[in-house]
Amino acid sequence: MRGGEGGGYALQVVTNRDHIAVWFQDEQVIETTDRTFRRSGRVGLITHADSVAAFDDLHVQVGEPGQASE
Repeated sequence: MRGGEGGGYALQVVTNRDHIAVWFQDEQVIETTDRTFRRSGRVGLITHADSVAAFDDLHVQVGEPGQASE
C-alpha cells in the first residue's frame, strides 16, 4: 500500500477488554490500557478539520482469530 499524498496508509487497531494496541504501516505505535470502554460496541471513523479521507477494506472482528463470536 502506498503512503503519502494521494496514497494510502495501513492502520490496525486491536482491543481486548481494556488493552489497546495500534499499528501504523505495520509498526506498533501505541500500546496502552483504557478502562472507559470495556464492552463490545460500535465502531466509528472520523476525520478532523477540512481533511479529505477515504476508507477501504474496513474489517471488524469480534473474538479471537479463528473463533466464532458469541
